[in-house]
Amino acid sequence: FFFSSRRRHTRCARVTGVQTCALPICFPVTIWFTVETGNSLYKELQLVQSADVDFSISRQDIYEFGNLFAVDNIQVEPSSATLNFSYIVATGINNHSALGLDNLSGLLADVNGRNYKLQGAGLLEIPSGTITSYSVEGSVGNVPTVSVSVQALDASYTTGISFPAYPAGDETKINVIRPDEINIYFDGNEYECRSFTYTLDIGREYINKLGELTPIATIVTTPPKVTVDAELILRHPDNLNPKFGNNEEVDVNIACGNGINFGISGAKISSFTTNTSLDDIQVASVTLERPVRGDSDITISA
Repeated sequence: FFFSSRRRHTRCARVTGVQTCALPICFPVTIWFTVETGNSLYKELQLVQSADVDFSISRQDIYEFGNLFAVDNIQVEPSSATLNFSYIVATGINNHSALGLDNLSGLLADVNGRNYKLQGAGLLEIPSGTITSYSVEGSVGNVPTVSVSVQALDASYTTGISFPAYPAGDETKINVIRPDEINIYFDGNEYECRSFTYTLDIGREYINKLGELTPIATIVTTPPKVTVDAELILRHPDNLNPKFGNNEEVDVNIACGNGINFGISGAKISSFTTNTSLDDIQVASVTLERPVRGDSDITISA
């Protein structure tokens, strides 16, 4: 399936053995995007900018000698669904809490995942979705935006669902973060940057066995890892610029407005490049990374 708030239509993606079909037109203003937070309670995710769902089933065509026609078309692997969505960073929305990102240990231990719903002209449901990637991007001239990837085994679309009666949000409590409110710190010292990306990757894998098409378990295959990319403005004299040793640990904090922070403790440099040209200022692109050792290592508050 494909579903996006930036488009004026929806459609089913082609799946082997299934005919492509058109779904009802649904304008973004009529779409509600919610996530289950526990005990069948759903919370609306606010300031969502896009939501895309890809669903696929792996099938094998069965043939035989002496017959020009296929004998069968069977499913040989579990189906898969991927949900990618993005939202704007702002105070007062607490999307990270609804997604479980305020408790990383709990998020990693939750093998059942969370249910996601996109409701408009119909109901698109992604059950038992688990987060595999979370990233924040910010740059000069753009508001910071969060992107989230979720993996699941199924997705369903139901037509004829009545329009949901969700309460109107109190927009006065939401303050969108502006580029001029973003400050980046290395070991507590602020440095001038033109852009940043903060990414948390969680490696997950479904475990399958013969005799069942449904996986018997979902496991975290590698420790979660945070990567921070930043484009730094270089200054003269050189003592105004950050210094990174090969094995030196650096505490990184990206402060966005009042109370929103993205941080990682003990990050180490993995790459450093500089760019000098006649038509631009001198900048350095820095990448720092760190496998997460515990909840205290990481800060995500939007």
